[in-house]
Amino acid sequence: YIGWLLHRTWGGIVAGVLFVLPSLFILTALTYVYLAFGDLSFVQGVFNGIKPAVVGIVVFAAWRIGSRALKNNVLWTMAALSFIAIFAFKMPFPYIVLAAGLLGAAGGKLMPNKFKAGAGHSTRNKQHGPALIDDDTPPIAHTHLRWPYLFTLVLTALALWGAAMRMLPDGTLNDMGKFFTKAALVTFGGAYAVLPYVYQGAVEHHQWLTGAQMIDGLALGETTPGPLIMVVSFVGFVGAWTKEIF
Repeated sequence: YIGWLLHRTWGGIVAGVLFVLPSLFILTALTYVYLAFGDLSFVQGVFNGIKPAVVGIVVFAAWRIGSRALKNNVLWTMAALSFIAIFAFKMPFPYIVLAAGLLGAAGGKLMPNKFKAGAGHSTRNKQHGPALIDDDTPPIAHTHLRWPYLFTLVLTALALWGAAMRMLPDGTLNDMGKFFTKAALVTFGGAYAVLPYVYQGAVEHHQWLTGAQMIDGLALGETTPGPLIMVVSFVGFVGAWTKEIF
């Protein structure tokens, strides 16, 4: 599987770019309108109408994900403690993820029935045809792990990232480069899992934008095509605007 993933990396990058770019351009244009003309009554009215709907969507999505993943009181307790840690005690999000991972690893050994992972979508009462690739299918040649290819990908990625970081001047842009690099490495579970970390760093630590502006960014992210994670482009745009990088 790792070999297949590496083999498909460049194709995945191309597909991801084609999927994300339209959303990036649309969200960037809307963010400019939001910042340049946000004091107009019409623009304020639009956002005041969208924000309650977006909050409802986020709450419903969190409940739907939680109801599928949290199958017993132990897991619900872990979720509650995570919420208390990040909301009341302002604990850094990566520490919460690390603690949850360690507890899950230990719980899987000590209480496997309480930490049993469930499927994301119910497959009960569904009929499927014979699998084209099953456990007995011999692996295809290009799916084998090739260490030289792996090192080439890693070194290329590090070189591109290092060159980009070297080009950024000290200040807001450099801070953004480091922050979003860490966000990409320490967050798991999609946009809804990334948002607490982005909020902590962008709003509370770096103060690139306010909490109300973050909600506005979610509103824009939910109403544009593409993944919700595109809200980070809104955060970067507003932060650069607020800090007057030019």
